[in-house]
Amino acid sequence: MNNINQNHLDKLRKLYQNGQLHIPSRALLEAMSTEELENFIQEAERTPKRTYLPLDRELRNSLTGMMKEGDLDVPMEDLDFMSQARARRYFWMCHKAECRGVRACTPKQYKRIKAMMKMNIIDYMPDRKIKMIPYSEAQQLLRNSSERR
Repeated sequence: MNNINQNHLDKLRKLYQNGQLHIPSRALLEAMSTEELENFIQEAERTPKRTYLPLDRELRNSLTGMMKEGDLDVPMEDLDFMSQARARRYFWMCHKAECRGVRACTPKQYKRIKAMMKMNIIDYMPDRKIKMIPYSEAQQLLRNSSERR
């Protein structure tokens, strides 16, 4: 953080929490001169609140896990001011079944997993997580859960 002092950082955090700014890359922020940074902050202050959604904890944790596993090549500090929309794009980019060469779970498997969750046979998972389960893992999950019944 070359030209970023604590006052700048506090303002940026407040604007981010209010949904008045998102910063695509921490490197972009660090490359700004003091004057550019102050202009950037002033412009963000004029942005209506809740224009951007701050990154929620669940998605932040998912992206952090992807980074640690090497599936997502984004610096960890980029999450500090990342918008929810950008984070979702990274998440889906990383999990496209075609890109990984892995067959995703089928609609039939998805429905069976959801039904088993309703019957408390399988622990709750968000829909987006279920849809990202590879076919073979879904098959194994359903098989193991059926055996426990």
